[in-house]
Amino acid sequence: MNLVPFLVSLTMTISWGVTWFLSARASKKLGAIHSLFLFQLVGIPLLLPIFPFVHPHVPAINFVYIILLGIWITIGMIAFFYATKVGDISIVNPISDTY
Repeated sequence: MNLVPFLVSLTMTISWGVTWFLSARASKKLGAIHSLFLFQLVGIPLLLPIFPFVHPHVPAINFVYIILLGIWITIGMIAFFYATKVGDISIVNPISDTY
């Protein structure tokens, strides 16, 4: 029996939960906008190493969609961090995961 898939999924699940728990604590202390900024400050450098492997021939119209999607996600994340600031993470996170 191969335990690698189980251990990877367990590690991912624990990491996901710890991430949202810590982000909720940060939003209660710092506020929604500052928490989102710190969240992105950590997340963006972690994603930068994959850019050399992304397909280089992306049509120009996709960049418009990417910018609009970035604005939409930012609004959603501010709402999420605000909800974790005023509410309980054990209620906010399952509701947000249904989307």
